[in-house]
Amino acid sequence: MPKSTKRFVLSTSQLNSHGFRSLTDGADLADFIANPIMYWLHSTPEGKSNEELLPIGFWEDIKKEGDEITAVPNFDDNDEFAMKIYNKVEHGTLRAASVEVEPLELDTEKKNWVKGQKLPTVTKWKIGEASIVDRGSNKGALVKLKHKGNVIAPDDAAEYFDTIQHDNMKIKLNEKTSQFLKLAEGAELDATEIVEKLAEVIEERDCTIKLREEKVLTLEGEVKKLEDAAAEGKIVLLVDKAISDRKILPSAREQFITLAKKDLETTKALLDGMKGSQSVQSSLRTWEKFTDELSGLVKQDFDELLKNGGADKLRKLDPDSYKLKYKQKFGKEPERV
Repeated sequence: MPKSTKRFVLSTSQLNSHGFRSLTDGADLADFIANPIMYWLHSTPEGKSNEELLPIGFWEDIKKEGDEITAVPNFDDNDEFAMKIYNKVEHGTLRAASVEVEPLELDTEKKNWVKGQKLPTVTKWKIGEASIVDRGSNKGALVKLKHKGNVIAPDDAAEYFDTIQHDNMKIKLNEKTSQFLKLAEGAELDATEIVEKLAEVIEERDCTIKLREEKVLTLEGEVKKLEDAAAEGKIVLLVDKAISDRKILPSAREQFITLAKKDLETTKALLDGMKGSQSVQSSLRTWEKFTDELSGLVKQDFDELLKNGGADKLRKLDPDSYKLKYKQKFGKEPERV
């Protein structure tokens, strides 16, 4: 397998374009050294297709020196695609690497952040894998976040760090609670010391509960806003349709909207039970149709009306014209109309 003549910087403590830093001193390289897999653009195969891109090689001479983590790529010469990447690396076309960061501990104190930093500093972390890439977000190297097997998109990084912080607080709380119980059971502390230790536990617990409640309340508030907006939109559509169907006047719009907000089901049932009135234009069209039909019937003699079924229509639409035509035909008026 051809070993590259280039040494890559895999990671530094510099701020990346996602808004956080991964401190070099806090990197645990043990797992990565044991399995220094190398991919192209983090294209890790899932085993679902034969067309998936496989690892293109592995990393050698992995070192942590100063603020840099570096390594030399070794390419799989039996892989045609891997050799394409190798040639571009040797020619200097590809010069960037990217590590998969799995955070273990965070520093959320903004006083320790650098200019432009938006998210907590990753103080302890592991490398899952490292890839050759075309562009990097860190001047030294690109960073890819991963947690419990799931890749974290850059837009979700803030929420992800909140989750880690919350989990760490719970771990610390459990540790302190356990320590307190052991001390209390062993009676190795006097009453004052026990109270002080208990106060620390309670403080940690309150912080954890407060953080959780704030997040839950925020999410609940956003959901409530969406639900209210959807409900109001439904009400407006219901009332506006009743207006367009001429069931209620436009002037009653706000009254029905207010009523629907209080009791949507009853208001809907009320509107569904109403019949819409005809518009002036609709009434005129109905009248024109009526007069045209009547005029056509009046022009026909009684024999024609009997043949085409128009006699019965004329009797219903214009009883006087029907009696006149009947008398002209039979010499007498009909017994009933």
